Amino acid sequence: MDKSLDRSITGPGPLDIPTDRRRMHFEKSVSLGNVLTILSMFGGLIVTYAQFSARVSVLEVELVRQRETDKRHEAEAELLKREIREELRDLKVDLRRYAEVLERRSERGTLK
Repeated sequence: MDKSLDRSITGPGPLDIPTDRRRMHFEKSVSLGNVLTILSMFGGLIVTYAQFSARVSVLEVELVRQRETDKRHEAEAELLKREIREELRDLKVDLRRYAEVLERRSERGTLK
């Protein structure tokens, strides 16, 4: 069978493609679809950055507010701690007085 006849039926084979077409190449033209895609990607990045920046700003404000609240709570806790210590000291003093009074009564024998 003749090979030229075979090729006419099946079409050109991969080896029949010229060598310059087999290499990878880039077109030098840019379509409107490519431009719109790139612009929409940049627009999306800008919107995402703006939203992210707004979220970070809110978090920073909340962080400052929380630090102020923590400082205020620590000051209040310190004040309460001092008040409790003073109350405990007063109770100690009172207990010592009562112990002395009870001791004197027991020495006199008038404990009731």
